[in-house]
Amino acid sequence: MNRRDFLKLMGLTAGTVVVAPFIGTMKSVSAAIPIPPGENTKTNTSENIRKWAIRWTQWAFSYTDKESPLLDETGERVQRLQPDIEHKMVLLSGGYMGETIRRSIIIPYTASIFYPLIMGSWGHNDLGTHFTSEQEIISTTIAEIDSTSLLETTLDGKHVPYKRESSGEIVYTYYAENKRERTKEGVNAVFLDGYWTMLEPLSKGEHEIYIHGRLEREGLTHKPYENEVIYNIQVI
Repeated sequence: MNRRDFLKLMGLTAGTVVVAPFIGTMKSVSAAIPIPPGENTKTNTSENIRKWAIRWTQWAFSYTDKESPLLDETGERVQRLQPDIEHKMVLLSGGYMGETIRRSIIIPYTASIFYPLIMGSWGHNDLGTHFTSEQEIISTTIAEIDSTSLLETTLDGKHVPYKRESSGEIVYTYYAENKRERTKEGVNAVFLDGYWTMLEPLSKGEHEIYIHGRLEREGLTHKPYENEVIYNIQVI
């Protein structure tokens, strides 16, 4: 099943979040929860952060290695693959290159900005190989984020706030085949957790967003993982 078929099956558009309880069948998916329009994207409430964290995960992991915004070295993919401009939200990704990544993008002055400093997710695709239950999936994801040792994000050199939020429950998403994330193509049910920032629309002109986070324990590997990205942003 590809991404288009998944959305069609669920009766969704590109800007929709699907939430399900801690159970493992597609039949148990609750009614689709539409992402709020522009007026709500500017609020840093827990509910809003949680909805956009789910949406970010659906976006970031639905591309192969060759297209993934997580492996973007310049900003071209991040800009081209934006899914929610109509909702006045720009999603920024971190990266896995093992070094500081510099990206340049152009965004509209009407758009808010959402991104993780650090995040983690595990899902049903890992049952039987790494986990024996959903509770183990959830506890491992939480423990991964509990090991966070560094968090910093700035806008034009000034620190901006961030908030820890999880999906709160198992959520359904579409995953592309991705070697870095060890995922296979198809629908997956995942639990996610992380530290997130939501910024109100920026003034027209040049801006810089700095994102830096570090985990001392990356999932089952128990190896440190570090995410450091600099975005040079032109707002028009």
